[in-house]
Amino acid sequence: MLCVFGLASKAVVRQYGAPPTALPAPRRGRVTTTPASGRERTGSPRWCLAAAQLGPGAKESLNEFRAANPTAMIAVTGEHLTAFTDQRPHRADLFGPHGVVPVEDGDTSRAARLAAVAAIIARHYGVSVDGEQALPLITALDMPPEKRQEFITSCLGPLHTSGRHRYLLDTLNSYLAHNLCVTAAARSLYVHRHTFTYRLRSIEHLAGLDLGNPYDRLRAELALILSRTSYWPVPRRRAVRPDRERR
Repeated sequence: MLCVFGLASKAVVRQYGAPPTALPAPRRGRVTTTPASGRERTGSPRWCLAAAQLGPGAKESLNEFRAANPTAMIAVTGEHLTAFTDQRPHRADLFGPHGVVPVEDGDTSRAARLAAVAAIIARHYGVSVDGEQALPLITALDMPPEKRQEFITSCLGPLHTSGRHRYLLDTLNSYLAHNLCVTAAARSLYVHRHTFTYRLRSIEHLAGLDLGNPYDRLRAELALILSRTSYWPVPRRRAVRPDRERR
């Protein structure tokens, strides 16, 4: 998922890293980056928004968002959106759970990456994530790919490394999402309570977790969020050619 955000973010960052120019016509199957209106951008962006799932009525939502943020630069890839705005984005709720982070020191690449992480957290919990309030969590999850894999494996073991245990990851996720209520979690997966309890014992045995321990549950939940991501290319600014700088 973060790979998708990376593609969209790179397109937006390139626009902010280069002088304003006319945008080329979008091509089918490629990331499209468009200004929200014909207005010219003023200064550097201050906020970055990422939405992990646009959902039904995406076109209408996008049009309303453009109208509410006329100077925003927006990239859409499939059902994923990344946008940079000069002010805190208005009507971001149109996209459901989403992440919004400030752009610090003009670093749009980092902001795009953190916004993508915030959006994944938002989708996991079903709530919108404000980067200013959740920065420690977002920063903790912003890990290099190799470190991320090491952490997930250390927490989940074969639940992560073997595809045959995918159903146990779903079980663990449901158990944590339903506040450790076995009855509600089992019902959400359409399995019997006893079956669900047996699966929990299997999870503890295979992953070496004690689900009665708050620390182990915290590690497991962080690992579950990270396991939803794949590696993402770090967005880079497009270098301004010397002939452009002289103009």
